[in-house]
Formats: sequence, structure tokens, C-alpha cells
Amino acid sequence: MDSRRPNPSAGFTLIEVLMVLGIIGVIAAMAMPRWTRSVARYEADAAARRLAADLAWAQSLARNTSSSLTVHVSLTDSTYQLVGVADPDHPGQGYSVDLKQSPYRCAIVASTATDANGNIVFDGYGTTAATGSIIVQAGDAQKQVNVNPAAGIASQGAGSITVN
Repeated sequence: MDSRRPNPSAGFTLIEVLMVLGIIGVIAAMAMPRWTRSVARYEADAAARRLAADLAWAQSLARNTSSSLTVHVSLTDSTYQLVGVADPDHPGQGYSVDLKQSPYRCAIVASTATDANGNIVFDGYGTTAATGSIIVQAGDAQKQVNVNPAAGIASQGAGSITVN
């Protein structure tokens, strides 16, 4: 015969489990807005860096080929395209970036760097007459890509990304 008695204090009661789950839920609810803002800042920063790198690449291509190169920026579609440049990953297609898609999930909300047709044209020396900025936004986070007519390279400074 078994002389052991069950221990009534072993394990957790339903009330204890529900209390722990409630506390976890409250902590998660407090952390969610901060996490969402952090993701939005990351997406906007990644999109701005990509745009700045592609503008620097377009500038370099124009300089290396001694011919003009056009970057078409579409505010309505939140896309940009290096006109006449093949996509390195898909050689049969033109180089185009859709900032609405993952991993960016951004919108191009303003552009003062483009002409009336949405173009930034680099001449054969890699310079452009365009001056101004392109603003990308994810959630509440915005990043600004500045375009300066002087020749230079992409660099980050004081909360914005600059293409000189």
C-alpha cells in the first residue's frame, strides 16, 4: 500500500497562472508602441540609406561612362528607377526600387530635388543641377536624403543622409 499523500501545494493554481499571464499582457501592451516606432525608424533609415547609395551609384556610373544618367523618382508609387541601367540581380530588367515593399515599407512623401517630371539627371561628370531633398517616411519616422550639385559621396550626418 502507498503511504504517500498528495501534496496540495505542488504546482500552480489557475488564479496564479492567470495573474502571471495578465502581467505579461500588460508589459507587452506597454512595449508594443515603442517597438512599433523602433521598426518604423529602422525602415525609414534603411530606405533613405538605399536611396542615397543608389544616387551615389548613379553619379558614379554617369562619371565612369562619361554620359548622362537619369534617376526617375515617383512620389505616387514610392518608387525610383535608374533609367537605362540593368538590375544587377536580374540583368534582363531595368533597375527599379519599390520602397513600399519589404524590407522598407516606406513612402516617398516629398521631393524638392527632382525636376517637374520627377527626374534627377547626372551629367557625364557626375554633377547634377538638382538641389534639394527627398523625404521618405515609415509610420511617423521620416528621413531626408539631400542632393547637392557638387560632386561627392554619400554620407550620413545630423539625422539626415546627404548625397553631395
